[in-house]
Amino acid sequence: MSTRNVTLAGRFSSCYAVCFSILLLTATGCILGDGGTEFRGNVFDEDYKPIVGADVTMLSDPANKKRLLPSWTIQTIAEGKFRIRRGHAPVKGGIILEVEMVGYEPYSKRYEAGDIYANLFIVLKKKKPEVEDLTK
Repeated sequence: MSTRNVTLAGRFSSCYAVCFSILLLTATGCILGDGGTEFRGNVFDEDYKPIVGADVTMLSDPANKKRLLPSWTIQTIAEGKFRIRRGHAPVKGGIILEVEMVGYEPYSKRYEAGDIYANLFIVLKKKKPEVEDLTK
């Protein structure tokens, strides 16, 4: 093999590496960025005790023309912590963040898409016990 062929092979592999790197960075931007939305925070009860195992769901505002497919749910971990993110959220429009736990009133709030919301402090209120109607 001549020196010229080795040089061309080296240039081709360098070009291939550069193209692959660009493709990888583009794909990463599509997954983690590009209008993505992220929520981080903690969920507490009314006594400010962490709630572990609460469902945290991110879904598209029904008013959006472009919806997230599908909704995304995780559970809080130790200290009531959660982190949920989603790429390709609608650039204009809203994201609904819902938090639910058995025995508590559900939390639901609309946020603008495409941002990072860190240090959220969500307090769930206990459900009031239902009183049975004994007059029937």
